[in-house]
Parts: sequence; C-alpha cells; structure tokens
Amino acid sequence: MVHVIEQQEPSAQAAPSLPFKPLPRPNFFLAVRVSHSPAVRQALESVGAALVSHSAELAGAVEPSVRAHITLGLMHLTGPEHVAEVASLLQGPAMAAALRAEGLDRPLTLSLRGLSHFRDSVLYLDVGGGQQPPSPESAAEGAAPAVPDGGRSQLERLMHVLLAQLSPHAYQQGSGVFSPHVTIAKLFKLQTPQGGTTVERCRAQ
Repeated sequence: MVHVIEQQEPSAQAAPSLPFKPLPRPNFFLAVRVSHSPAVRQALESVGAALVSHSAELAGAVEPSVRAHITLGLMHLTGPEHVAEVASLLQGPAMAAALRAEGLDRPLTLSLRGLSHFRDSVLYLDVGGGQQPPSPESAAEGAAPAVPDGGRSQLERLMHVLLAQLSPHAYQQGSGVFSPHVTIAKLFKLQTPQGGTTVERCRAQ
C-alpha cells in the first residue's frame, strides 16, 4: 500500500533543480512501506546489527526497521486541507482504475540486495537482483510472481502512475533517475570529530 508520510527531518537528497522555477522544499513523500511483516523487519534488523558489529559508532545512525519504506515521490503540502486532498486522490476511483490498468492492483514481490551509499551520508539496500521465488507469506497475500529485476520495473511503473494521478502535487525526487532503495542508516546524523567521512573511517576499521 502507498502512504503519504510527513518528512520528519532534512532529506539527504535535495529536490531537483529546474532551469526556471525551483520546486519548493518537500515536507511529505509518497512511499511503499516494506515493514509490514515480522520477517521483513527481522531481515532489515539483521543488516543493521551486522553494520553495528563492524563499526559500533553506526548504532546511532541505523534506522528503525518499522520505518522502512521505498520513496516514490516528493510533495510540498501546505496544510491539513492539502494533505486531505492528496489522500482523497490517492484513495479515489481514478487512482484505483489507473493502477488496475497497469496490473498494479495487487501486492508486489521485491528483492532487496547489495549495500550502497549516497554521498557517504546514507547507507541503503537496492531494489533489484536476480529472480527470486515469492515467500509463502507474499504468496498467501496474492502477490504477483517475482520478476527478473527484483520488482524494480513494477515500482517504476507504480511511481509514474502515482505522479501522473497526483500531478501537480507530487514530483520525482533527485535527478530524475529512478533508484528505488530502502534506507538502512543515515550517517549524516553522526558527529565526525576525527575528520573524514563516516563511510571512509568504517572502511578502514
């Protein structure tokens, strides 16, 4: 299910710069939650624990598994009425019809793998990888069979449907290149009095 989530802290990824009128700073985002099951949360927690085992200072940067999500779009909403308007569009019949037309009206099966970082400030797992069979839990929920790209193309289609239906309220994040991921740790939360970036110092340990 797609959620409208309020931005609680500054994003490590700035809003895209446009040649004419800059976009307002986002304060909400559209996201697919991936923390809906104990198995998913346990897997994410194991990744976080492995990071802390390697470098104890990362304990303050690891994100709680209950907040795990994949961001699909950004928004600048000006108040409760604006939030309610977007929520109504998200749950409305036009959105349901658009999702159904793209075959996106059922749970997705995704693969998360590979630990990457964004400008030495965010550690994340990429969506993608080889074809994986659906878990018994996802199969019971009626999820579609796994796809060779780990669900990346389905997420991109979902993003385009959402942004089209929610225009002009929502827009794509970053440079316009879709990079679905689940954030594991936010290194910009940490103080680095020793000098150098946290990623560089953790690599050296």
